[in-house]
Amino acid sequence: MFNHFEITNKLKKIKETFLGMVGGGMLMLTCITPLQAGEWKIKGNIYQALSYDDNVIMRETPEASPVYALTPTLNVSHRTDVSEISANASYGIQRYLDKTEFDRENQNYGVSGRYSTENIEWGGVANYSLTPARDTAEQESGNFSTNSDRETFFVSPSVSYQLSELDRLTLSGHYTNTSYSTFEDESLTTFDSLNDYVDKGLNLSWSRRWSELYTSSLNIFYSNYESSGNNGIASNQIKSDSGGANISLTYFLSEKWELFGTVGGRVTKTKEANGISNTSAGYLIDSGVNYIGESLLAEFSVKQSLEPSSQGPLNDQLRISLDLEYKLTERISISLLNSYQESESVNGNGDSSNKRKNYTFNPSLSWRLAPDWTLSGSYRYRYQKRPIGAFEETANSNLYMLSVNYSWPGLSVAR
Repeated sequence: MFNHFEITNKLKKIKETFLGMVGGGMLMLTCITPLQAGEWKIKGNIYQALSYDDNVIMRETPEASPVYALTPTLNVSHRTDVSEISANASYGIQRYLDKTEFDRENQNYGVSGRYSTENIEWGGVANYSLTPARDTAEQESGNFSTNSDRETFFVSPSVSYQLSELDRLTLSGHYTNTSYSTFEDESLTTFDSLNDYVDKGLNLSWSRRWSELYTSSLNIFYSNYESSGNNGIASNQIKSDSGGANISLTYFLSEKWELFGTVGGRVTKTKEANGISNTSAGYLIDSGVNYIGESLLAEFSVKQSLEPSSQGPLNDQLRISLDLEYKLTERISISLLNSYQESESVNGNGDSSNKRKNYTFNPSLSWRLAPDWTLSGSYRYRYQKRPIGAFEETANSNLYMLSVNYSWPGLSVAR
């Protein structure tokens, strides 16, 4: 449990961090931005939430706890006619009153930019984060009871060439390095261990804008994935090479309706440290529909993808989502987030006992108290069914949350 003095010290630290973000961000952007006329913007955001989760570890034997979170974020950007660069940073606290071993200080820092000439556009994104591993458990492992930290560095450069008025060729790459801290609790089983991984790859895309309503692209890609036990345990090493191709399209039925779709296939060869090799094939889908109305925003999507996993092998993952937001009045809105997910390692050979299933139902009500202040109340139901060794475990949780968000409009300076 944390006390008044701890909160005061944390707020002081956050204030010092914010000042450092401003100074560091301004210095960095000044160094890498061409000295030409442009516009500078600085914005900030402070998010606070108090919640109660009746099963924070998502196990059959639940453990409940109230949770307090405070996350300030700072954004700095600079834009000219030919370039744009932005940086963001956040440093927050997360406190579990009845599960103090889950207490954390979360960090996230990122920078992105682009520079254009007559026919060529250069771009890039880089990000560093230090967060609890349990925050990404639904996507990566299904292990919500872990006490590990997840440290990730990500970078993605790109270059695109305008072949003609309608055609563009783009080459992009990505590199992700994710590692997990060791456990301090010796009572945790081997099923709770998480694997470090490195994921890197290249993508070549040719896109064509057929009209103002219709755009399509052809993409080919290659990726390399290497996973190892915590601290690089050689006996748990897994290597995968994947290649494939897909076709994407975007079509606007009207000003309010948009269809998008990606369909393709991939082949993955996986080799384990014990010498066992496995080759699997699968399909890739990322398709759906968007609706943007005066009062209603809606998106339905289906995605089948190959995703990194802290459990070792790559995951073949299916995710179906339905997101709705309806504006009741100028100040009050409601939203509903639904998702269903199935995850299976690429060397699972279709065995149903290897599949993990997750479902989330999350309605919320938001009230804009003032232009910069928003008060929200939400409920989240979460369900999970996952294999643990030779057994299957089913768990669910109910979370009730009240949050306050302050969005600082910031400053804008043109020179």
